[in-house]
Amino acid sequence: MKKMLSLLLALVLVLGMLPISVSAEEVLAYGYGWNVEWVLTDDGTLTIYGAEMNDGKPDFVPPWIDFAELICKVVLTEGNHRVENFAFTELPNLEEVYLPETLESIGASAFGGCPKLKTVYIPAAVDYIARAAFAGCASMTHITVANDNPYFSTVDGALTNKEQTELIQVPGGASGSYTIPASIAVI
Repeated sequence: MKKMLSLLLALVLVLGMLPISVSAEEVLAYGYGWNVEWVLTDDGTLTIYGAEMNDGKPDFVPPWIDFAELICKVVLTEGNHRVENFAFTELPNLEEVYLPETLESIGASAFGGCPKLKTVYIPAAVDYIARAAFAGCASMTHITVANDNPYFSTVDGALTNKEQTELIQVPGGASGSYTIPASIAVI
């Protein structure tokens, strides 16, 4: 029994010295700016940490813009309340955006000029979306709004106000024609 326990202990010690391969993304860049912390990993994910994104006027250039070509996915963590004007504009390879349930507003041209962005989900707490927030998103086919959002809704993939009387944005990548619903009074 003593030999068996010694052998088992030796085996555990040897196995403990072996390198363990862990799959983790490598950090390409990180920083602090616009009142948030940000991290860009080698899989193209830009993660934003912080509550109140602020563009630091008069400098409207986001701190991650030098890495625009590398950004494929944007993740705003829970606790973020705002996407600032021009925050993620002109990201040529951006395909995915994850907005937190705590998000309340999306600024002007926040995702403008992102030709590969296909869809976006608008959380329930969003009460303000600036004009041209998704302008120039040539691949966007659908905008989805949380059912319990009291300010916005979706009609055939297009963004409208909750009453469906104002057409805010038809996705730029929607194919075919779009029939404006009879309830729409303002475009």
